Parts: sequence; structure tokens; C-alpha cells
Amino acid sequence: MEEIRDCKNRLVCKGDARTGLIQSFYKGQRMETRLALGQQLEIERQPTRTTITRVNDAAFQVESYDCPEFGA
Repeated sequence: MEEIRDCKNRLVCKGDARTGLIQSFYKGQRMETRLALGQQLEIERQPTRTTITRVNDAAFQVESYDCPEFGA
């Protein structure tokens, strides 16, 4: 499992590109899902939005940025 970090270098989740498995643990909450090829997962946390896309069996594409409308 590789660490997936946001634009502020905070750990967002861990992922395995070969299987598409994504696991996230945050404040006692656990989330687990599997992404198909090309599928995206978006996580918003403390005004940062991170989009994870499974591009192939070897890699995820990660885009992350501050979102001022967070919580609006």
C-alpha cells in the first residue's frame, strides 16, 4: 500500500493500484473502497480537496488543492 498525500503533505489514505483498494482512517472513522480503472474518489478534509484516479494497475493520479468553499 502506498501513502497518498494532499497538497499540504498530510496523509489522506493508502492505496494499492494493482487491486484498486483505497483505505482511509481519520478520527476513528474507517473507509475502504475499490476503484476500477479510470474511476475517481474525491476526499475533502480541512479545506483541502484531493481527487484520486486509478490510471492503471501500477499508479494512481493524485490532484489536491485548497477549496475555500469547504463547509459552505
